Amino acid sequence: MDLIKIIEEQTIFAFTGKINVLQKTSNQYLGAIWQKDGVIVNAHYADLKGKKALLRIVFEDLENPDLMNFVVEPEVVAQEMVLFELQYESFYRELQRIYNDYQQSKKLRPPDHLKLAVSGDFIVEGAGLSSEEFDLLCLISDYNQVSELYAQSPLYDFEITNLLVSLRKKKAIIVVK
Repeated sequence: MDLIKIIEEQTIFAFTGKINVLQKTSNQYLGAIWQKDGVIVNAHYADLKGKKALLRIVFEDLENPDLMNFVVEPEVVAQEMVLFELQYESFYRELQRIYNDYQQSKKLRPPDHLKLAVSGDFIVEGAGLSSEEFDLLCLISDYNQVSELYAQSPLYDFEITNLLVSLRKKKAIIVVK
């Protein structure tokens, strides 16, 4: 059964506990999604937490349905585990909206091993930036490797990719060898 159906089913039953995400071949624990009274309240996956982790799990399941197993485990969810509250209907609408953007931007994502830097010429010129572009430039100054940038940013992956494309077109960032 795919993850979206499992979440929907657990929502109907007002489930409280977690949905463990396991690697299908080895049953290795990869992460989990927590629900409290049927409401999605938290997710962990790899180094990600919150909504970003939730979407990464769902996207990977949609793209490679044979990679993961999901095991529903009832348990008490403490209030400190609640990072957000997301009703199934809102989750599904947001997922539909974001998945199309994710698919389109996936082709443009730079390789994880690349290192980026802010262009000195761009800083001197002081061209216009959106607040999101500025925030990403600040993050690039702290985390210059693409993999770190995607891991550390609170933005969704497709948003980061779109901002990187925009910054590259404005010649605000350069690739460092």
